[in-house]
Amino acid sequence: MEFLLRSVRGVVQRAGPVSVRHYCRKVWSQDDIKAVVTKSKVVVFMKGVPGAPRCGFSNAVVQILRMHGVQYDAHDVLSDDHLRQSVKDYSQWPTIPQIFINGEFVGGCDIMLQMHQSGDLIEELEKAGIKSALLVIMPVEHIQYSEKYFDKKYEYRHVILPAELAKSVPRPHLMTETEWRNLGVQQSPNWVHYMLHIPEPHVLLFRRLRTT
Repeated sequence: MEFLLRSVRGVVQRAGPVSVRHYCRKVWSQDDIKAVVTKSKVVVFMKGVPGAPRCGFSNAVVQILRMHGVQYDAHDVLSDDHLRQSVKDYSQWPTIPQIFINGEFVGGCDIMLQMHQSGDLIEELEKAGIKSALLVIMPVEHIQYSEKYFDKKYEYRHVILPAELAKSVPRPHLMTETEWRNLGVQQSPNWVHYMLHIPEPHVLLFRRLRTT
């Protein structure tokens, strides 16, 4: 998608739940940055846009927010070097992407990933009045489990998610146990999501070491 720069104030392009803002070159004061980060409940400064991130860290943040079904404003810092530096000065954080929730700086990619995996991100979103999509779990009978199959070292099974739930699966990304349990997958301990099934992302491939 091509975005046109039409004014010094920027043009909002909407793609689903995400607002993307591009800016012509201007001078950004700290008050300007504060106004931007407090305008929406969740604000992301990233490289590129959610539909086409231009670095792996920005892409990871987009995938995490997608899993939680979060609406947010996204700002492409590559379109404005002064915006990029002003955001870093405001947060006193040296890297991009940067995520703000309820006007407060949360962190960058690594912190977002840690919060997502620990469940802390769900709590942080709740403080801002946002219910994570991961809490809206479909009834477990909608998730299908295959019979186990084996080789000399591992036992295997695949899990089939309903189409709507599969939309919350991060791609491309192997999920931690916390992540797949948050989706509603119920298994005994030690199962590992070990491989992506690219043709059918709603099929999750699991394995664990044989004990007998």
